[in-house]
Amino acid sequence: MRSFSSKAHRFLASLIGLTVFVQMFLAGLWHSGSVATPEAHVFTGLGLLLASLLALIFSLVARNDGKVTRATALLFILILLQPIL
Repeated sequence: MRSFSSKAHRFLASLIGLTVFVQMFLAGLWHSGSVATPEAHVFTGLGLLLASLLALIFSLVARNDGKVTRATALLFILILLQPIL
């Protein structure tokens, strides 16, 4: 179980890293007026929130190094707070 959780955490971390660029691109499209609503940007953000929560859970199950788990928890908190900021 630990090996699967570790691989899942790595996969989700990579996916989150790539999706951040997509998120910024979608925000730029909406800001430039190319699209009428920010729905794609919002739903991508919700996907990022879910992926970061799953990454945190997998990091805890895999019993990763404390630094990795703290960084994953910080990522989840920042993604959770982003709509408020």
